[in-house]
Amino acid sequence: MGEVEAEAEQIAAGAAPASERMRALIKTAEAMNSERYIGDRKLHDMVEVALNEQWPIVEQHIERIAICLARVVADGMASGEFAPGDPVLATKLVQTACMRFCHPRLMVECAYKTEPTTDQMVDFCVAALRSKG
Repeated sequence: MGEVEAEAEQIAAGAAPASERMRALIKTAEAMNSERYIGDRKLHDMVEVALNEQWPIVEQHIERIAICLARVVADGMASGEFAPGDPVLATKLVQTACMRFCHPRLMVECAYKTEPTTDQMVDFCVAALRSKG
């Protein structure tokens, strides 16, 4: 999880527009999680237990990724790329919308669903963030 967090932090701190960083953050988390949790059954089973038992390390990981995403959302609002609003709530909404692309259990359950794609969901979230009301 530390590798995913490090990549997320690097993306969040980048200079690209917020919408590009959001896409990169979500797609990178998806790719890294897919590689780890779908490709390795033992690791997937361990993560399943950690999720079910709400291990603190899992909660901390989710919080670290949320902080990275919140930085991107807040930067987008500050720059005018996204409409002004509550960056904390907006981050929670984006996380919820994109959960199937990052949550190990949902990634497995939705592996054969072709739509929405990650890009389609990020496009949807970016459009919502740009909306003025």
